[in-house]
Amino acid sequence: MKKFIIIGSILIISALSVTTYYFYQKHVAEREIDLYIADYGIPSKEISSENFGLAFKYGRFYKTITVKNDPDNYYGFTYNSKNKRVDFEGNVYGNVVGFDSSLISKLKYQPSEKVKNMEK
Repeated sequence: MKKFIIIGSILIISALSVTTYYFYQKHVAEREIDLYIADYGIPSKEISSENFGLAFKYGRFYKTITVKNDPDNYYGFTYNSKNKRVDFEGNVYGNVVGFDSSLISKLKYQPSEKVKNMEK
């Protein structure tokens, strides 16, 4: 009986540790992505929808946002907790674009100089 209590305690502590770590990483990722979006130059009042989640396959958190009066395009931001970096990827009429694409000019909000310099 004592073995079951010890094993059960170890399992409960492990589960709590993993859960706590996940929520901590989620909080950090959401904060970093929100700071990046603010640096990008998208006003929060212009955001019509946003989705936040974890891409399990890649171990990264992501946020996609759509802005008012531009429902066909969206902005995607990914936070990689290993290198503590936020990356941008836009979607313009079904085409995935980065900063080096000419289609990025079709997005309503263009990246600020600060964000462009962060990408170098």
